[in-house]
Amino acid sequence: MLVNLTGIEGHCMLIDLNIEHLIKFLKLFFAEKGVYASWDHLGDITTTVDLLQSVHKQVSRALGIVYHGISHTTPDMSAAINKVAHKVGELELHIFKPDRLENDFIWHVVNILAAGEQKLKSLMLATFN
Repeated sequence: MLVNLTGIEGHCMLIDLNIEHLIKFLKLFFAEKGVYASWDHLGDITTTVDLLQSVHKQVSRALGIVYHGISHTTPDMSAAINKVAHKVGELELHIFKPDRLENDFIWHVVNILAAGEQKLKSLMLATFN
């Protein structure tokens, strides 16, 4: 079943997904009480979750904290990704090198495919015996 809480055309969500969002929101408010939290407190905030969300949005707007409801945009990570990819290429981290030297230490790099195959073969024989 779909629900449209915003009234905006095309902004529907599954009712069980909506409940998951509410549970997440309730956990945040419940955790803020800490050791003073109780089942009664959880019951009180559960019945007023819509009101609490409304107050949360109003306070966020008043403090200048942008609410990321339907206006969230994905950040551009291409510069960071290109920087990491360039460094991986420069250091040849994508190439298996058993005796790689880095920072005056010899890092023992294990070929995990060969090690896994050897371990699997040895365990099978022991189990069989």
